[in-house]
Amino acid sequence: MMNAFLRKIKQPVLPEFRLPTESEWEYAARAGSEGKYSFGDNISLLETYAWLKTNTVDKGLWGAKTVSSKKANNWGLHDLYGNVMEWVQNYYKPNYFASVRQSDNSNDLNVPENEEYPLRVVRGGAWGGLHGAGTPEGLRSAKRYAFVEWTRSFQIGFRCAMDIPVKN
Repeated sequence: MMNAFLRKIKQPVLPEFRLPTESEWEYAARAGSEGKYSFGDNISLLETYAWLKTNTVDKGLWGAKTVSSKKANNWGLHDLYGNVMEWVQNYYKPNYFASVRQSDNSNDLNVPENEEYPLRVVRGGAWGGLHGAGTPEGLRSAKRYAFVEWTRSFQIGFRCAMDIPVKN
């Protein structure tokens, strides 16, 4: 809406921010790694990169922590594992992994399977372990959770993405 107004009065248009798609989120989380995490499969390194149940709740520390207080992944992104789960654009589809890499992907990820109970995807795990989200398994790059889109929780947040126009 703001960008339409700025175009009308011929002012520079601000970048449009949005939630990342599920595949964009996972690509950023992996940062080139094919392992369970951006740093590989060594679970002993997880607390270096993430706030999870073992370094929060189990130590009597409750709540989300300051962003970037843990080590960044190889692309400089912080807090993709733990701290809070992150909403993504996509609606939940149980067959997501089977269809996401197909060139003829007709699995419309922007339409809920059930209009009355629309499930959206959250990724990344959380500090407190809601639905196992604070466990090493719950923080894996490929782990998905689904919540109705009106869910409000102190363990769910979001990350912004921005499209960068390609200059010809």
